[in-house]
Amino acid sequence: MAATLTSPTSGSVLGGAIQIFTWAYDGETPQGSWLYAGSTVGGSQYSVRWTGVATTTSLGDLPTDGSTVHIRLWYRVEGQWKKIDETFVAAEEPALPFMTSPRPGGLLSGSSHRFSWDLSGHQSEATWLYVGTDEASSEYGAFRVGTDTEVTVTGLPTDSTPVHTRLYFRLARSWHFIDDVFTAAAVEPPSLEDLTKELQSLVGTTDDGIVGPQTEAALNRNWLGRRERFDTSFAERLTNDADVVSWVQGRISAQGGPVLQATGEFDTQTDAAVRSHLGRGGVVAAESFLRLLAPQLDR
Repeated sequence: MAATLTSPTSGSVLGGAIQIFTWAYDGETPQGSWLYAGSTVGGSQYSVRWTGVATTTSLGDLPTDGSTVHIRLWYRVEGQWKKIDETFVAAEEPALPFMTSPRPGGLLSGSSHRFSWDLSGHQSEATWLYVGTDEASSEYGAFRVGTDTEVTVTGLPTDSTPVHTRLYFRLARSWHFIDDVFTAAAVEPPSLEDLTKELQSLVGTTDDGIVGPQTEAALNRNWLGRRERFDTSFAERLTNDADVVSWVQGRISAQGGPVLQATGEFDTQTDAAVRSHLGRGGVVAAESFLRLLAPQLDR
């Protein structure tokens, strides 16, 4: 008995630029298979995918102009290749997932933005969102969101530069993606006095904007680093304060240092960024924190 395509029904209209196809082998045991989609019988102008011994997959890049789409399933049984051909009608709407916030080409709200999307009726088995400075890059984060349709991204630039996103989603064990570009918010940098007050508040001293002995002592007590890498005479404790860590991560990114997500966790990436950005070899805690306030200060 020959294999048969079971979904969608032969001759029917496809669901969009991406379509899940399912078939049955009717008792035959295949050693492998390919699925082609093309504009001619047996052609693969639109898409081609190795499907192994699976009985379902998704194809992308299908036309959405109402034209005829030819599907061919090649499968190997007992060393011989067999094929079945079916025809379908292309959809007249793309039916692709799309960003709902912000709209493609739109302006981000600030250094933190909640991205959300609509899967256009597709049921994604797994989803990732990459956010970076170029297509497929992830300098601002790579987020595994499962079946969710939104995620908050922090540590975004605020200098009107382009921000690229790539949304990966898996249908019938096959991966697809869509790319979008947005514009970073334009935010005036905070004043030195405001930054000083922020840090003073975080480390538990009077937020008067003046870096005096009390502030320096508080900064020393809140040294951000690994215990084995600093002189304990400069610090009474290793900070695990998530708010302080988040602040430092944000300041390093804003000053043109390594791009960090403001997670509040002092992970290995943050540790490396602090060391490279502050050059803290032999530098006391207070001096390093003050370099985050104003890198040009020579103390």
